[in-house]
Amino acid sequence: MKVNISLLGFLPKPKEISIMLEGEEITIEYIVKKVLEESEDIVRERLHMLLEREDIPSFMVIASGVTVPREKWCEYHVKDGDNIAILPLLVGGG
Repeated sequence: MKVNISLLGFLPKPKEISIMLEGEEITIEYIVKKVLEESEDIVRERLHMLLEREDIPSFMVIASGVTVPREKWCEYHVKDGDNIAILPLLVGGG
């Protein structure tokens, strides 16, 4: 299964990643952990910092146009070709 991931707001420019995954029951939680493992240090640091703040919603995941609340990450199964966006709740531009 191929999943396209967009990391928005972690670096000056958006980062696009395509990953191949095996299995039929891949969850958003698995995807976020996979991104943590495979990203460069600065993205990993920022994403890890946001993940530690479970008490405060600090970033969001959108799966093919649907916002997936953090409490549903372990239940939401991605499909082949899904586009996943991971972004901090506060993203600005200039």
